[in-house]
Amino acid sequence: KHKLNSKTPRGATSSEIEDAYNTILSEKLVHGALPFVYDKRMIVPFQGKRYLNTSNRKVCEPTKDPQPWCDNFPFMGSLLDGVMGPAQLPYWLAWASRFFKACYSGIPNQGHAVFLIGDTGLGKTLINENILDVLFNGIGSCGRFLMGEDNGFNSHLFDYGVWTCDDRVPASDRKKHQHYTSTVKSIVANGVFNIEEKYMKTGQLIWNGRLSVTANHTTEDIRMIPELNVSMRDKILLFKANRHSLVFGDRKTNRETCEKEAPFLARYLLDYTPPPEVVFDQRFGFKSYIDKALENFSLDNGPHAYVLELIELFNDLMFSKDGVPEWEGTSTELLKELGSLEGSNQFLKGVDAVRMGLSLTHYNNKGVDWLEKRYRRWVLQNPFLKKKA
Repeated sequence: KHKLNSKTPRGATSSEIEDAYNTILSEKLVHGALPFVYDKRMIVPFQGKRYLNTSNRKVCEPTKDPQPWCDNFPFMGSLLDGVMGPAQLPYWLAWASRFFKACYSGIPNQGHAVFLIGDTGLGKTLINENILDVLFNGIGSCGRFLMGEDNGFNSHLFDYGVWTCDDRVPASDRKKHQHYTSTVKSIVANGVFNIEEKYMKTGQLIWNGRLSVTANHTTEDIRMIPELNVSMRDKILLFKANRHSLVFGDRKTNRETCEKEAPFLARYLLDYTPPPEVVFDQRFGFKSYIDKALENFSLDNGPHAYVLELIELFNDLMFSKDGVPEWEGTSTELLKELGSLEGSNQFLKGVDAVRMGLSLTHYNNKGVDWLEKRYRRWVLQNPFLKKKA
């Protein structure tokens, strides 16, 4: 094709073919091949080595003309309007817009994980499987990875820039929920991941993608919300899905409609500027949003909720309106006190001082008004005195 000469010219030390071969070795040699999704570069330098980028995934091509909201994407726009509502929609649009702009330019960036919680039949999964899937040209289902059930083999996920988890059974115990929370945190904050494939050598790569999780608004499924501790709160967007009047078609119709409307929504996202209430943040683009009602529901039904039952028993039997203003002690001392209370045994199964300490720390980080920590000791406030006051 290139008509290179294999003969060495007079006065030269190498032929054209040898020069080309030496150029390949010195300038084009790569250490391996990995998918750097949405990165437009063919050769990606990473950790002092060069890699061939095997990913050719691109976001949906936007139309050229500016787009008013909903005019040319009425189904997608009405769905987002209805599910998100006026308070939440600017945050979802800021999230989708920031990532779309980055991927369209070929320089993906880090951003929040989205959790959308609500009743069945509202279109939560439709947003993942159609709106996000069409806009970002594919989504990777990551439920098994989040729960640590993939045996470590995760290479298929890195072909996608958006990972989704829909209608997944939440972690069944405290340790699994902690693993789940840590995994969510690493997806948002890490940027560099181990990639493992069966019978292949383990490696690392850059992945700056997004996570979108949906769950039903039930006492069990609410545990799909990770622990909302101090180090997690700035990394997620927690939305409550609202009821709406939009009528869905069948799966085929919904998909075809989204594919038709997506280029117009893509242009809207490319031009979108968040309103002032979406406060700028240097790391993830803007401050996180957490629905207060969902946070309280999660607090009451999460893996640490057993503590609330125990504290209620403790308050009824240990405090009174004429009693001491507070109780102070260690986690071990509190367990000893609780163990002597009638009716507490059903809540104390599997609870030791370490777990009690972790649960109390969880609620203390949330800023509840009945608990504080003084040095290495816990202080429980007398609720009856508070009511009296």
